[in-house]
Amino acid sequence: MFILFLESMWAYFFWSIPYVIPGITFIFSIYFLLFKSNYFVFNKANIIPACLFFITLLYTKREQNINGFIGGILPFVSVFLIFSLRKKYKAFFIETLTRSLSIILVVSLFVWILVQIGITMPHTTLIHNSSQQFVLRNYYVFIEYIDQYAYQRFMSIFIEPGYLGTMLSIILYINNFELKRKEILIIFISFIFTFSIAGYLMLFIAYISFLLKNKTHAIRYILFSFLILIVSYNLLLEITNQEVINELITSRLNVNDEGRLSGYNRTDEEMDDMFIKFLNSDDKLIGIGQRYEHFGSNVGYKPFVIINGIIGLLLLITSYLSGWFLNKRLNALIISILFIMIFSKGHSEIFWAGYLMLYATTIYMPWDWRYIYILRNPKKDEIVKGNRLRINPK
Repeated sequence: MFILFLESMWAYFFWSIPYVIPGITFIFSIYFLLFKSNYFVFNKANIIPACLFFITLLYTKREQNINGFIGGILPFVSVFLIFSLRKKYKAFFIETLTRSLSIILVVSLFVWILVQIGITMPHTTLIHNSSQQFVLRNYYVFIEYIDQYAYQRFMSIFIEPGYLGTMLSIILYINNFELKRKEILIIFISFIFTFSIAGYLMLFIAYISFLLKNKTHAIRYILFSFLILIVSYNLLLEITNQEVINELITSRLNVNDEGRLSGYNRTDEEMDDMFIKFLNSDDKLIGIGQRYEHFGSNVGYKPFVIINGIIGLLLLITSYLSGWFLNKRLNALIISILFIMIFSKGHSEIFWAGYLMLYATTIYMPWDWRYIYILRNPKKDEIVKGNRLRINPK
């Protein structure tokens, strides 16, 4: 499943073999469903969100050719089983994902820093697609775009720093920002160097929610965190090139003439005009489907709504909120909000198996999931007598 996660998040070494990894995991998923059924529990809290996402996926693929349809549907069998895993196995998946990802990140971040300070490392040229729209330098343990950014942002082995940043913000939140754990500290440092404004905003909301949820003196912790943030930012300006910080962070936080952040460049003026016209058209309910013409690099909710209409938008939002509605816990609501923020950033990744795997596991976890399912040893803690279960005080 971790391999499928990497493939769906566009790790570069899978670009040339589409459908292979989803096909292999499809076979393993059928095997586990038939012969390891004790791994799963099928109830409405698991099945309803998975079915809603599947219906939404089918709706968005309604006009795709056979390749596009199979490419979208094939990974979903594995995702459905992730939804249906028992909670302890969901916890094991999150733990494995966190540890494995931290190993990848620490290696790629180390080499990335060496390259940024001027050390020459062996590399090759990597082309993302046949049109040569995206040309990259491949340092084997990380990749970077050529001439796309004035200053390089860290994106490890993945296709874009923003995707990595938003993914890591969710992983940091579900792991309760435990920076004393080395794998979480590695993920946090890697997250900072993505310079993802969307990721920073998501992490800010997640961290404030975490403080309000877990700390008795939440306001004091929030004010202290703001103080640390201001001091750290000014220290960063003193010890680094201010032009770099301005380019990657400060300038992207400025509000432009249109009243939005300069770093939020999801759509251009042509797309904004098209969106307004669409809302006044007869197509607003079901969308225009394949009649949509892709304008440059426009992403986010506007292209999604134009293609799939208000019906598609309602299906998607309902899918995200269903996990919270059926779980009735604050953690689930925060996770749902974070994923809706990812959707507002870009519409292309919302059905990537990696994001759905994160949603399908984190939405069900209590805040102390790691103690309950990972750290506590049931053989020592639990004593079963008859039909009663009690906790060993020792």
